[in-house]
Amino acid sequence: MTAHANRATRETIPHDFPHPARLGGRDLFIEVLGGPSVTSFNRWLAAGKIPQPRKLGHLNRWPESVMAAVRDAGFER
Repeated sequence: MTAHANRATRETIPHDFPHPARLGGRDLFIEVLGGPSVTSFNRWLAAGKIPQPRKLGHLNRWPESVMAAVRDAGFER
């Protein structure tokens, strides 16, 4: 087993990001924002710095256009 076997793999940003009709999860949103920690992401979400997700059953999803808008608006950590 390699040293990196237990590390979670990062979500890769699709080549056609942002797609107007596609939804993405937290891991993609974190990558779009430059890779902050999950704790920081959750803190920003609770503080209202990141829009609340759409609920699809038990899944949280954001439109890719919203992810791009947050990134392009000069998101302040």
